Amino acid sequence: MMICPNCASENFTLDQVKCDSCGWNKLNEEGIQNFLTEKDRSNEFANSYIDNYEKLAVEDLKISIVDKKFLQNQAKNTTKYIGNFKELEVCDVGVGQGFLCKEILKLGAKHVSGIDISRSYLKQFTNKSNFTPYLANAENLPFKEHFDILTCTDVMEHVLNVGSLLYCINRSLKLGGIAAIRVPFRESLLQYSPHMGFSHGFAHFRSFNKDILRTYLQEAGFFIKSFHLDGFSLGSPRSYLYSSQRRKNFYHYLVNKLTLFLKNPADITLWNSRFTSLIMRPVEITVIAKKMKAL
Repeated sequence: MMICPNCASENFTLDQVKCDSCGWNKLNEEGIQNFLTEKDRSNEFANSYIDNYEKLAVEDLKISIVDKKFLQNQAKNTTKYIGNFKELEVCDVGVGQGFLCKEILKLGAKHVSGIDISRSYLKQFTNKSNFTPYLANAENLPFKEHFDILTCTDVMEHVLNVGSLLYCINRSLKLGGIAAIRVPFRESLLQYSPHMGFSHGFAHFRSFNKDILRTYLQEAGFFIKSFHLDGFSLGSPRSYLYSSQRRKNFYHYLVNKLTLFLKNPADITLWNSRFTSLIMRPVEITVIAKKMKAL
């Protein structure tokens, strides 16, 4: 069901413009449902946060921050980990450039609700069938027991309050529903410092590993089905392969040989991770979890 993002009232439907409980108003902005809370719309700090990511989105759409083929392949990996989408209600939190949404629709989802805090990312979906774009904060999702599957990729490292995100993921899913969460794996955060030349106020606030994700998801009422290390890149060799010049030379030789089998260097992301993890460092980790209880 739909709920009011501002007060979580269940006496609210998509057809309503105003919440009877708190007076919050839904806005329709050129085909995008604006479900930002009153605080997100008016608070100076919240506006600064949203503006920061809007600027990042505009730049990303102009010149992709991450290789588009890599993003497309990561979307394929994520749907492969989940499995069936046929005739299911799906929510994608953090649509970004939309590769995962498009893959989910291609696999036969009944309907996809796309969430993002950036209008620019959502504009590409305003006229797409079986898809509803929502301008909303991932920490205040306007759903309760609504979805069979919820995907959340490259988002958890950005949010201010991880607990609120996890609570909303749980609340949005039906009992037994599946959450697929992808985040950076043991990432160095130095690259996001203005002292190191980063041009925005902030981006990633944290990094992750299996233990952290297991703790987060289990406490949030989920059973961990599987972990997947992925995001392998020829540009991210294991450190032992760069520990001497001889090993460097060997790795460069190996890369030249591997590229003979690749149409695009980013296609290495689709290879069996047991092999690629021997010589490349995983950049991301995906966890597939099942909702066992409501919070």
